[in-house]
Amino acid sequence: MRILIILTSILLLFSCNSKAQKLNCEKFKNGEFKILKDSISNGSLISRKGNLQIERIIGEKGTTELIVNWIDECTYTLKPKDMTLAKFKGLPKNALLKVEIIEIKENSYIQKTTANFAELELIAELHKIK
Repeated sequence: MRILIILTSILLLFSCNSKAQKLNCEKFKNGEFKILKDSISNGSLISRKGNLQIERIIGEKGTTELIVNWIDECTYTLKPKDMTLAKFKGLPKNALLKVEIIEIKENSYIQKTTANFAELELIAELHKIK
């Protein structure tokens, strides 16, 4: 009986893994994106090309520049460039954000962002505009 339970568990584990849908994040690696208005801001515009991401909060002056490093198909890190570190004095020099694309829709995706310098987990939907 014990062997039957173990075998059943193993089969269920493999069948769940084989049915899990793998995300195809290729079309979101580069482009222009918008995060809609929320309780914190009027939204943000993001431009990502190659290893550079530039962000701007709608209605505010100035931009934030980050270095993009893709870890796998749907996960990347963002490291603030020196000008961004100088602008936000509270950021540590080793600041790093980890972004995971967790769901894909037709023209948008949902991401989870965490940081190595703060207890942070932000979920946001980015709409591709270009």
